[in-house]
Amino acid sequence: MKLKKLPLLLTAIITFSSSAMIIRHDTDSKQYLVNEKDHPAIFPVQITGNMKECVATLISPTWAITAAHCTMLINLDNKSRPHTVQIAQQGYQIKNVIIHPDFGEMKVKRNAAGQIIDVSMKLKDNSIDVALLELSKPVTHVKPIPLYQTSDEVQQKILMLGWGDFARGDKGTMREQPVNDGQFRRAYNQVDGIEGDYLTFLFDHPSSDKALALEGVNGPGDSGGPALISKNGENFLAGISSHGSYPDDMEAPEAEGQYGWREYYVRVSSFKNWINDSISGVKK
Repeated sequence: MKLKKLPLLLTAIITFSSSAMIIRHDTDSKQYLVNEKDHPAIFPVQITGNMKECVATLISPTWAITAAHCTMLINLDNKSRPHTVQIAQQGYQIKNVIIHPDFGEMKVKRNAAGQIIDVSMKLKDNSIDVALLELSKPVTHVKPIPLYQTSDEVQQKILMLGWGDFARGDKGTMREQPVNDGQFRRAYNQVDGIEGDYLTFLFDHPSSDKALALEGVNGPGDSGGPALISKNGENFLAGISSHGSYPDDMEAPEAEGQYGWREYYVRVSSFKNWINDSISGVKK
C-alpha cells in the first residue's frame, strides 16, 4: 500500500498544481464558497501572487501542523527573507520546522531567486506525511483548533477547507490545465476506513445514497489541509491531507478527482503524542 502510493505523492510534491476543492457537478458551486474569517486558524503555507499553495492549521498559539512534503516550500536558510505566513491577515515568520522522523528526508535545491529547481527524497514511510511549524511569535487573535483525541473517526462527517483550483467530479482536474480562482471553499465527506496511519474516504457519485449534499474532495496541491470533525459545536482536527488516487479495481481516467477518487489523510489521533512531545521538547 505504501509503495504503490509513493509515485502519486512524489508527483504531487513536484508539480505544485494548486487545486482546492473538487465538487459535485450537480450542485451550485456558490454553495461551496466560505468566508476565510469563519476559519481563521486555517492558512496557506505559501502565497505566490494569486496562488495559495499547501495548507496549515494553527493548533497552539505558536504551532501549526501541515503535510511533511509541504515543508519544501519553506526556506529557513534564507535569513534575509524569512518565510512568512498570513494568519487572519497578520504576518508570522516560520522559525522552525519539525518533520516526523519516520517520514524520511527531503533535500531541496534552489536557484539564486529561491525558487525550487530540484528535490531529492529518501522516504522511510510516506504515510507519515506530517510536520509541525513553529511561529516566531504567538498568535493572539485566533483560537487554535484542538486535536481530535479519540479513535472513532470511521463514519464521522468531516469538513475540508482550501483555496486554489476548482473542478467538478464528472470531469476532474488536469494538472496541465488548472483552473485557479483563489477562492476559499469547503466540502464535506465521511471517513469510511482506516489504512495504517491514514483516514480514507471516497468521492461518491451524486446518485449514491452515501453522497453528502456538499460532497467533495481536495485536488492535488492542497496538501496539509484539515479534516475537521465537529463535536458539541466545536471543530477538532482529525486529519491532514496527504494525497489521493483511484482504487486498484477502478479503471483510472486521465483526470484526477473524478467520482470514485479515494483520499488519504494522515490520522491525527495516531500522532497526538508525537505532536505534544515535539512541541514540549522544543519549548524546553
